[in-house]
Amino acid sequence: MAASICSGQPGDLKPLLEEGVRLYSRNEMDAARKHFECVLALAREAKQKGAEGEAHRMLGQILNFKAQYPAARAELEQALAIFRDASYHLGMGRVHQALGYTAWGMGDREQARECYYRSLAEFEAAGDLSQLANAAYNLAFLEPGYEEPVKLIRRGLELARQIGNQPLEGDLLHLWADRDFDKGDFATAAEKLEQDRLGVGQKHAPPAFCDLVSTPKPP
Repeated sequence: MAASICSGQPGDLKPLLEEGVRLYSRNEMDAARKHFECVLALAREAKQKGAEGEAHRMLGQILNFKAQYPAARAELEQALAIFRDASYHLGMGRVHQALGYTAWGMGDREQARECYYRSLAEFEAAGDLSQLANAAYNLAFLEPGYEEPVKLIRRGLELARQIGNQPLEGDLLHLWADRDFDKGDFATAAEKLEQDRLGVGQKHAPPAFCDLVSTPKPP
């Protein structure tokens, strides 16, 4: 697949980007990486900056998956520069979110928080409720204390319910229960877990890579 793409002529690159995302979503990371490297070469040849930015972003996400964080950051920063020039808020939000995961993987929790706050602002500007809900989850996980994380969890829950994202609603309820456990409020924590079990617990989607309550969501 990658070889035939690389030998082709640049044209509409959107179908090629979509095929790469399908490979990524199936966790075929080596194939996805080769695919996006070819798409990147075609995008540069065709001077299609949007496709070039998306190829860099996806390469960064693949490298995050492989825990190759410095290389991931290099790809993501190239994507960010392209999207910033185009004032593409959704793209910038996605890149900041991925950079937050990169920073978290490198052990820099404070940098991760900064990246997720930037992603939240960009998703606000883009008006993307789904991405806003995920950003609220990531920030709630990383924020210390109780009051600020719970504010973010409440906001995430409101958005998740508004868009009908029941798996994320369950994740947020679990995270809230974790915070209640941390402060010794075991009865309230148990109520949150029961609410999840009765309301959305049977509708959770299979987790993506590293999509665990104990870590920020992957980019």
